[in-house]
Amino acid sequence: QDGSISKLSIEKKVDEATSHLRLVPDWGLNTEIVDIANQSVDNAKEVLKAIKKRFSNKESSVILLSLTLLDTCILNCGTHVRALVDHTYLEDVEKLTQHKNGEIQDKALTYIRNWANGFKDSVQFANFNRVYTRLLNQGISFPEEDASGPAPPVQNPPAHGPPPATAPSGPSSPEIPVGAVPMPSDAAGRRHPAVPSTGGRVTAEWFAKTQQDLHATVEMLTLVRDLVVGGMDEPAALALDDTLKAMVTNLKTVQIDWPS
Repeated sequence: QDGSISKLSIEKKVDEATSHLRLVPDWGLNTEIVDIANQSVDNAKEVLKAIKKRFSNKESSVILLSLTLLDTCILNCGTHVRALVDHTYLEDVEKLTQHKNGEIQDKALTYIRNWANGFKDSVQFANFNRVYTRLLNQGISFPEEDASGPAPPVQNPPAHGPPPATAPSGPSSPEIPVGAVPMPSDAAGRRHPAVPSTGGRVTAEWFAKTQQDLHATVEMLTLVRDLVVGGMDEPAALALDDTLKAMVTNLKTVQIDWPS
């Protein structure tokens, strides 16, 4: 099987992910749609068609969620999806830069600029830059960029997508669009969708360091729990500094229902 599912099923999922009842994106559902698009070229075409259809919705929230979903696909899908957007659907995003809703205009312009920056050295995805340059030449005013520094790189898309017909050209690590930061990979090697950023950009290295720190914290708290419940074991106690040793001593005097 090639992983293809029915057009109606795909359209239903996209409609659900971009429902006017949503206040914020459903990252779990968006990730599921990314996985569907990664399974086959046919799936990817149907996902993008369904997103394009949502661009004409009368509800601005639907269009904004659809733009976010499209960006999520570009960040997390394989070459086949990026090529489809570059060659077929980018002009639909360009049209949104003339939308009567200013928030939609800004979001479309921001994504166009940052896709262009991300693939600026790519021959395969050259239309991203052509559209951006065309808008600049038309005197279009783009939203102000975050001055905190360059965006972190996008990792290569997950390997479970369909293999491209030819080896991908262009940069191996294009930039993540401004206003979005990558989330850590899950057990399947899949990056969670980008989430809106309200301040400066956060680097992928920062996320990796934070994950390591959190893991170390969990290990230390587990050790503290074991020492409190089971007694101060000398080898384990050596791993604690004086502050943590004092905390263990104090915790042993109170009744705590420790989680297992």
